[in-house]
Amino acid sequence: ILLAEKALSLNAKEYYRFRTDEESWLVLSFHLTGKNDLAFQRIAEAIRLMEHPGEPIQLSRYIAQKAFLNLMNLDFEALIQNVNDFSQIKNLNTYTQTFLDYLKASIAWWSDNPEEVIRGFDPVIENQYHVEAQLGMDAYIAKALSLQELGRTEDAKQLMDQALKEVEETGIEENLALIRSGFARLALLQGDIQAAENHISTMQNPGINPFILFWIEVPAFTICRVKIALGSSSELKEALELLSDYRNKVESWNNKLRIVEIASLQAAARFKLGEKENALKDLKYAIENAAPSKLLRPFVELGRHIKELLITLKDQRIEAVFVDSIIDSISAEDPQKEVVH
Repeated sequence: ILLAEKALSLNAKEYYRFRTDEESWLVLSFHLTGKNDLAFQRIAEAIRLMEHPGEPIQLSRYIAQKAFLNLMNLDFEALIQNVNDFSQIKNLNTYTQTFLDYLKASIAWWSDNPEEVIRGFDPVIENQYHVEAQLGMDAYIAKALSLQELGRTEDAKQLMDQALKEVEETGIEENLALIRSGFARLALLQGDIQAAENHISTMQNPGINPFILFWIEVPAFTICRVKIALGSSSELKEALELLSDYRNKVESWNNKLRIVEIASLQAAARFKLGEKENALKDLKYAIENAAPSKLLRPFVELGRHIKELLITLKDQRIEAVFVDSIIDSISAEDPQKEVVH
């Protein structure tokens, strides 16, 4: 926060591209330190003071900042409004248009709409070299997983092979680790736990930091998914130890999106260890956070393994309508497309 404020004090207004980057770091840092209201106030003030010629670049970035905060807050109603406002801005450059496309496709991803994910991430893949690498990696992985969800196994494999080829040409290890993680996640959906284990064996666990933010692929989480799928007592306990640490961190960072993802993984691990009551507590916590936004993806990806827990929560009238929609989505899945067996 101090560094971003200092940079803004030193940069003249005409350097609006730099200033919007600094504002982004500032509002994200406000959010991550529990100052969410201040983050939105800062964006509103920046928009009010905006001057030409910075618009539409400035405006698009400020609206994107609001969208990313709302995604982490799981306020999808506000997020969709942000995306609609973003879409109304004329003369977007390729960089900002690709961020808009990423946001649209991300809504489809977290809402578990695979057909829209496949369509939505195509322009992100096409323009991946105009934006940060993580957007392109996310686009490949989310589209591949969605293809697999629809039973298009060969298409999913070909897409990930394409991603690997392009990333290998860059030689950037961080990007290679993301793609390896994506391959592991795809293997889990295909029911090939051994292949998933082989993929994660080639990478070190990077852990997490505050700026995992809203990204779709987080290797530290995928490593836990594989450990849960392997299912031995030692692997499950190791996964729970990691997830407990991660949950404490994301709660301190006020990231509800990650809270849901981690708590649902904790529930799956505890259930496999025979700790049903604790598993129900974790899943209830995740469900109550996810229900207002109808955040389906973390639960659907865990598959039929948590169906018994979901039925129990439904019987207890815990967000029964939302839980029923998850059960329906899981029941529609082929059993071989489950993460946990």
